[in-house]
Amino acid sequence: MRQTPKYKMAVAQMKLLGGIKKSTELSQAMPHEELYARLEKAGWWWNAKGGKWQQDDGTDRARGRFSGSIFEYSEGIPSGVFRLRVMAHPNEIEAVITEVCARLNVIEVSKPYDNRKGAGQRVYVLCKRRPFKEVARK
Repeated sequence: MRQTPKYKMAVAQMKLLGGIKKSTELSQAMPHEELYARLEKAGWWWNAKGGKWQQDDGTDRARGRFSGSIFEYSEGIPSGVFRLRVMAHPNEIEAVITEVCARLNVIEVSKPYDNRKGAGQRVYVLCKRRPFKEVARK
């Protein structure tokens, strides 16, 4: 399993909180989503821009800051939030980001990451659907 900075920091935070008692709990490689869900239940959220886990100040969940719950509000109501992975040549990534932002309701764009194989970079875009407007048909 690939251990991203987000995952490594989640492990460190859970150890500080006492949620992981022994390193043997991670010996079977706890799935990322399970670890993130544990942190979120403890009131923490991943700040992608800051690159760290932050404690909820009481308004963060309402603003959709929790990675495990951004896709739905309470009682399972869809939030309209979605994520995209956008990939392009490094010389064109900024132009592609500009195009995406012009067409979608963008909340956040990650920094560019180099692709693991071959030329190219990728960004992760957090968006929210615009309210549906019925179009009159002719």
